[in-house]
Amino acid sequence: MKQRRLVKTLCGALAIGMMCLALTVAGCQTMLPAPQGVRTLPDDPSELMRIAETTFDRRGPTEAVWTSYQAACRVAAADPQNEAAQFMVARAASWLLEFTDNDFQRKDVAKAGYEAARCALELSDNKRGAYHFLAGANLGFALRESSAPHMGDVKHVRDYLQRAIELEPDYSRGAAFRALGMLLLYAPSWPMSVGDPDAAIDILRQAVQRYPDMPANWVMLAIAYSELGRKAEALAAAREAKMTLGADAGLWGVPGHRWQSRIDSLRAKFNGP
Repeated sequence: MKQRRLVKTLCGALAIGMMCLALTVAGCQTMLPAPQGVRTLPDDPSELMRIAETTFDRRGPTEAVWTSYQAACRVAAADPQNEAAQFMVARAASWLLEFTDNDFQRKDVAKAGYEAARCALELSDNKRGAYHFLAGANLGFALRESSAPHMGDVKHVRDYLQRAIELEPDYSRGAAFRALGMLLLYAPSWPMSVGDPDAAIDILRQAVQRYPDMPANWVMLAIAYSELGRKAEALAAAREAKMTLGADAGLWGVPGHRWQSRIDSLRAKFNGP
């Protein structure tokens, strides 16, 4: 009986390893051209892991996050069962896709990020909520880059994000709430897909209630109100976003400038203060 369990465990580990190897080869092993200013990377895996961890910062700059992405990719390609490397690939990919408009291969980065998050989930014993969020976010970006997204995949995005909220709602101060809210806002409605604008507003309200000091939560709520034609509420949320962001958006780094741009667009749309 013990031998049978051992064989089953070994077979399961081998299956996970083969899956992660296939996913990594399909995504991360294709090294993408780096933006100008990205440093040359060493070959030593431990040094690559150190670089991947220390260069990632949610404030950016883009070159640093890209360095983190490329370093983690190299480790994941050489060792597909390295859970930490797969997580760092998925984390950096999600950031690059959300906060930059740089001329890189977005579809390939989204694919690599999604596959890395899936692999991290398979390798993890506790199935962290962050992994579910990154799987949903990167799959969502991949669908955005696709010319013909499959509606079944939209449901997968929703399921990943809902699971992320259940397991780790505090990750990145409401990231899964924001992502799920925007998915429900823009997706086609039932029965074609999962879209539900009223539910989107509820989810985004939860985000600002739980994390009122996070500008992104107010920005996304303002956008949702704007899309639904609720001018007064959109402007009120935009004002809260601006107050939370502060006088210098640069203190929040690259994301801060992106949020400021969205606030300015909303104010211009409604001629509001």
